[in-house]
Parts: sequence; C-alpha cells; structure tokens
Amino acid sequence: MNDDISVTFPAEPSSPREARRALDPLEKRVEGPMLDDMRLMVTELVTNSVRHADTGGEARVELNVRVAPDVVRVEVSDEGSGFRPERRAADRRSAPSPAAYAGPERRGGEDDPDLRVGGWGLYLVESLATRWGVRREERVHVWFELDRGARYSPTPT
Repeated sequence: MNDDISVTFPAEPSSPREARRALDPLEKRVEGPMLDDMRLMVTELVTNSVRHADTGGEARVELNVRVAPDVVRVEVSDEGSGFRPERRAADRRSAPSPAAYAGPERRGGEDDPDLRVGGWGLYLVESLATRWGVRREERVHVWFELDRGARYSPTPT
C-alpha cells in the first residue's frame, strides 16, 4: 500500500478544503486523533499559503505527505517569499502572542486586521506537531512531523 500523497492545488479559497480531503485515503492507516490533527494543520498551512504567499493568479500550493511506521511527515509549499519562524517557547503550555504568528512580516498592533481575523495557524502547528520548520528553496516549504507513539495510541480498556 502506498502511503504517500502528493497533490497540487491552485492558490484559491477552496484549496484548504481540498487539501483536507486529500488526506481521506489515510483513514485506515493513520490513527483517528492523529489524522484529525493532520487535517487541522494542513488546513491552516494551506490557508496561510493562499492568504500570505505573494504570488500571482497562476500560483500553486503543493501538499506532500509521507507515512512511515514511526512518523508522519507533511509538507506544504508555495511560491511566496517565506517567513522566519519563531523559536519554540520553553514552556509550551503558555500561548505566545498572536503577533508572533501573524504572517511573514510579523505584523503587530491592536488595529491590525490580520491579527483580529486569524494568525493562529502556526501556533496550532507549534502546539500539535512533534517537530516543524521552514525550508526556503525555489519554493517555501513549511513542514511538520507527528511521531506515531503514545500520544496517538488507543487507551487500553
């Protein structure tokens, strides 16, 4: 069984929904709670690509997923200019300022509409993923990994 997914979408408002649906073939291979987390993070990252990538009308967003026995790796890429991710907080229980996750320019200020509307996508990735990062090449790649371990194992009854 091939557990790899590789799909390209136009950078348009329907793409986050389509990217989430692209994970459906994994339903029998990935634990339900893990797949739910993956869907949430993929939706957020594709939304960020659609909203923040400085691209034109022909822009494309790519989703690549690799399922291995011990880890799932997901990567979303676009043609935007990228951003510099914030360092992981020492205490993951405290939420960072939304300004730290408001987009490539780290927009700030109470009157900034981007902060009022959203800005929590990378915070969710930071909170849910085992590891995540950004790689800049011809495209900007935001990736995350989820370890397939105790957190997603069924509780014994």
